[in-house]
Amino acid sequence: MRIRLFDFLNTYPYQRALQAAGIAFELYPSPREVWEAWRQDPGDAALLPLASVAACSVQFSRWGIASRGPVLSVLLLSDYPPDEWQAIHVDVRSISSVRILQQLMKKGHLPKVPLYSDTCNGQLHARLIIGDEALRCASAYSTAIDLGAIAYKTLRRGTVFAVWWAQPAVRALLSRLWRRYLPKAYWWSEEAARRYRFTPQLVRRYWGHLWYRLPPLGRRYWKRIFYLLQAQM
Repeated sequence: MRIRLFDFLNTYPYQRALQAAGIAFELYPSPREVWEAWRQDPGDAALLPLASVAACSVQFSRWGIASRGPVLSVLLLSDYPPDEWQAIHVDVRSISSVRILQQLMKKGHLPKVPLYSDTCNGQLHARLIIGDEALRCASAYSTAIDLGAIAYKTLRRGTVFAVWWAQPAVRALLSRLWRRYLPKAYWWSEEAARRYRFTPQLVRRYWGHLWYRLPPLGRRYWKRIFYLLQAQM
C-alpha cells in the first residue's frame, strides 16, 4: 500500500494511526510535494491540498485538516503594519493557503498587493508562512495575522486546508482507522513534541484548533469553496 502525507506537526496524529495499524507510509517535506508526487502516481491514498483537489474535481473523504477559527500555522508575518505593505512573499510549499490569501485579498479583507515567490526587491512586505515554521517564528514579528481566523470571520465556517484522497479499495479501511485513533491524538502530544521540537503544551493547544474529521458543512458550502478556489487557478 502506498500512502503519502506531508511531514508537519499537524499530520502526526495520522502518522501515529497508520503506525498503530502497522501500515507503512511516505512522508514528504510539504503539501505541494505530496501533490506533485500524486500527479505522477496516485498510489493508494494521499493527504492533498484542498485547492489541488478542487482543480481536479476528484472525490475525497470527510477526513483532512481544517481549522475552526485561528489555525496558528498559516500566518502573515511582518515587521510592518498591513497598511504599509507593498508586497507579500508567499511560501510556495503551500497551495491552499495561497489560494485562501488571494481570495481574502480579492474580498478586501487584506491589502491588495503583489505576491512574490522569490525576492520582494527591497519592498516593505509580509511573509506568508505555513506549517511548523509559522509556529516557531510568529513571536519574532511585530505583526502576525492568522488566515484561519480571517477566513472564519468571512465564511463563518471552518476553513479546510487539506483532505484525504483514497482509492475505493482502501477508503473504508482508512476511515475506520481515523475514527479509531484520531480521537486519541492527545495521547501522542509528548512524543510529537519531542519529534518536532515543540513543548507538549503548544502541541495540545495547536491540535485543539484543528479539525481532522471535516465538519458536515453541506453541499452549498463545498460548492462555494470549490468555486472560489477554482476561480483562483
